[in-house]
Amino acid sequence: MHKTPEGLSNYMDRYNLKQYPSFALFPAFTAGIGDSINPCGLASALILIMYLSLVGYTQKRVFWLGLLFILFSGLTHFGLAAGFFDYIIATPVVMHTLRILYFLLAAVFLVLGFLNISDRWQYEKYFDTGRFKYKVPAFFETLSDEKPAGKVKKFFIFVRFILFAMGSGFIVTLCSSIYPQDEYIFIVHSYLMSGGNAKFVFLSFFYYSVTANLPLITAWIVILFLGRARKKMKMILYYKGISAALFLSVGIGLGYFLAR
Repeated sequence: MHKTPEGLSNYMDRYNLKQYPSFALFPAFTAGIGDSINPCGLASALILIMYLSLVGYTQKRVFWLGLLFILFSGLTHFGLAAGFFDYIIATPVVMHTLRILYFLLAAVFLVLGFLNISDRWQYEKYFDTGRFKYKVPAFFETLSDEKPAGKVKKFFIFVRFILFAMGSGFIVTLCSSIYPQDEYIFIVHSYLMSGGNAKFVFLSFFYYSVTANLPLITAWIVILFLGRARKKMKMILYYKGISAALFLSVGIGLGYFLAR
């Protein structure tokens, strides 16, 4: 049953909208957390890990590229909540294409899960990263063996990484909208369309966007911590085991969600 504009206004007025930082905005937090813990949201966190595993050779790279990825993901969550991308994601062809892409992604995650299990067994036995089928993440290595690049080349490499991080954060989050948003976000959006308090609505969208990014923020912080760890051998062992569990569980969950 859809709420009328008057019904929406009465519903929202149950919350004391003058107290923006307190109880009035608490449902936005819970909606964001609920929408972050789903196969598509967790898949976004794994994509961030995979990206930083390729390019995050230094703490600065991990920090800035991860931060840009997360910021653009948050902006995209805000835009999705505000309905800016409804025309794109509501198109049947787009939704069908996204389902196919996520099926392929689920298969990739399952393969990576088994490769990480194999790598962990090999590393526990030989402690030789050269035997890995899925190479050591960049944040466990260094760039010391590479030839120094010129300033112009460094600049273009830096710009390329920045653009890729921003674009990936946007695209990955837009694709993850295949998982339906919490009903509360639709209620708040309808409340705005019916002439409701705009400040309350946009603060709700902001808090929702932050909490919806918790898996990305958590993955980013963990990678920063791993990069600073001194006992690399033990960290690699833990990383391979945890990565295997994450890739397998998210791959299975994503496949189940799409098949259902």
